[in-house]
Amino acid sequence: MSERSILKSALPGTAGTSRQLAVHLLLIFGLSLLLLIPKLFFDLLLSERIYMQDSAVHSVVQSWGSEQHLTAPLLLLNAQQLYYENDGLRGQKSAALYLPAKNLSAKVLLSGEERRRGIYTATLYRAEIEYSGSFSLENLQRDLSESNLNLLSIDTHAPFIYFLLSHASGIEEVSELTVNGTAIEPRSAQHQDTSADAFMAALPPGSAENGRIDFTCRFILRGALTLSFTAFADNFALQIAGQNLSPGFQGNFLPGERTVTDQGFDAHYKISSLAAGYGSIYLTPPENTDIVIDLQKHSDHYTFVDRMSKYALLIIAMTFLTVLLFELVSGILVSLVQYAVTGAGLIVFYLLLLSLSEHISFIYSYAAAALCLSVMLALYMKGVFGSWKKGGMMFLVMLALYLLLFAIANAENYALLMGSVLLTVMLGMVMFLTRRLNQERQQQ
Repeated sequence: MSERSILKSALPGTAGTSRQLAVHLLLIFGLSLLLLIPKLFFDLLLSERIYMQDSAVHSVVQSWGSEQHLTAPLLLLNAQQLYYENDGLRGQKSAALYLPAKNLSAKVLLSGEERRRGIYTATLYRAEIEYSGSFSLENLQRDLSESNLNLLSIDTHAPFIYFLLSHASGIEEVSELTVNGTAIEPRSAQHQDTSADAFMAALPPGSAENGRIDFTCRFILRGALTLSFTAFADNFALQIAGQNLSPGFQGNFLPGERTVTDQGFDAHYKISSLAAGYGSIYLTPPENTDIVIDLQKHSDHYTFVDRMSKYALLIIAMTFLTVLLFELVSGILVSLVQYAVTGAGLIVFYLLLLSLSEHISFIYSYAAAALCLSVMLALYMKGVFGSWKKGGMMFLVMLALYLLLFAIANAENYALLMGSVLLTVMLGMVMFLTRRLNQERQQQ
């Protein structure tokens, strides 16, 4: 029996039974689900490419200076703390008391550059940082009483100033470190109460006799990807500017003022301890992330490809529905092999898009992949139905589907709405095609 005779016996309104058309539709539906298997392999490939990107970026930044997190300078006082057990007072032990600066001003000038590893790029920076501020011990006893700390004694004779950062290997130089107008030699230190690195200044005896310590520090720090701060101060003011960098502002606080251009950016922060929720005394330094400057140029093409691949089944269903309409109009049966080839082309679209987007801009990659697959499927349908008209219609349908897919992927707030409307339209078309499947049986 020829394909044309099979079709005539399968389509409604002919001499055959409508049951054969139902089987044809079920087989097409089953094939659509089977195409999710190669789509699963594509998802694994996409995950591998994302992992390769992360590994390449990490290999670039680890020897330069990784993501840097700075805690505002803090004053360390040695103390003796009482501690208790179930049977009462047990004794005393050494403790560290941390005080925030009363007023801290920070100025940061960033200069950026890009390093490549294969096809992947990492954003590196060099930061010129200047701290100026003061510590006050005038209200220390009141603060201790309000904090309800069981301290036996406090040594205010020779305190330390700690400058905490996440990776001390990124320090190029400390050009200036002065306390009360006196130059102090910086010393390396692994901070005892946190996992952070640090450098410190041991203050000369008697530096805190008048209850106030003024300090200034300038240093150069290498880092990559992000620069973040813990605003541990009564009043923290940060002015940060960057050259050849495109920032993203994150964290618990956003800048009060900011200017971003193609050449760089400038941002200003003012944060009080009332807003940040910091106290006046700590036994362990806080580790909040109040300010985050994201400097990495993210490769959004992986995100877009992943988002679009989630609609693969929808695109397959719409394409198969178009082919089915061509079948009903032309009276030519399309075999499951031809459906499978068409579905394979729809999956190859994502692979072509992924490979192109790693080398050229995403918009050009998407246009090239969509145009290529639309032309291929149009020529294939022309061969299947022997009609240039059907091929042209298929070309227009595929372009419309890919334009709709692009719109859905870029309109995050309306993606659900657009996808729901498209599914409703598709369901309506399926209802229209299957409305008379049992008509012939009822007539019999």
